[in-house]
Amino acid sequence: MAYDRYTGRQLKNGNSAVSWVHNQLKQDNPPPMVHFGSHQLSIEKDKQIIIVESEKTAIIGSILLPELLWLATGGLNMCVKPTDYRHMLNRQLTFVPDAGCRSKWIKVAAQLPNPDLVEVSDIMKTMTTESQRNDGYDIADLLIDLHQKNELYGIHEIGMKQ
Repeated sequence: MAYDRYTGRQLKNGNSAVSWVHNQLKQDNPPPMVHFGSHQLSIEKDKQIIIVESEKTAIIGSILLPELLWLATGGLNMCVKPTDYRHMLNRQLTFVPDAGCRSKWIKVAAQLPNPDLVEVSDIMKTMTTESQRNDGYDIADLLIDLHQKNELYGIHEIGMKQ
């Protein structure tokens, strides 16, 4: 996976795009999907789980808000089956989708065994402008901006509760 050195955004085209080993080996049965950061689930049993799309966002979130357990799906279309959440049963989950992706994650949440334990945040709509969203402003950008303004403390009240 490659990132632009100036913007910090993932490069999604050409030879820098993500490639999977099972595709390179031409295997028909890919291994089960796991969330980036899921190795922490057995250790951090009391932390609220925040699920974002980007690994970069999960890393930034875990640095700025370490009281939450940040996991990443690896993209909008990754980790969307109920079986991808089998290791998180009976845990409070908060999906924090990128701009314009909330309806997709509402559908994923509804398919999980305990949908009453799942919240789908609308933080990107409530805390950003349309112009920011159109320019590719994402959750990582929002977290960094709030941190720089010393306003990160209030984020729990708007869709990422402790």
